[in-house]
Amino acid sequence: MFLNSADDILLWIYAFNQGSNQTESVSIFNSYLPDFLHSRLAPSLFSLTFCILTVIFSILALKTTSSLLKSVNSVLLIVGSLLLLLTLFGLM
Repeated sequence: MFLNSADDILLWIYAFNQGSNQTESVSIFNSYLPDFLHSRLAPSLFSLTFCILTVIFSILALKTTSSLLKSVNSVLLIVGSLLLLLTLFGLM
């Protein structure tokens, strides 16, 4: 779930660097996405949903795992929260 949100952001950075203007960058970005994600807000809402699920599952896993997995979950929780804030900022 976490990788989907990060993947969308990295894909946009790649498409932005490949295109010469905004319209061309958007068409490059949309060419990599399935048809149901071609609207303006769909990738952001899709990423937002997965970021929220990542944070929720990470919080639940912190209660039940060993010390090594708690540190991995803590990192995922922090990075997932940062991606969530970045996605929310992108929707403004």
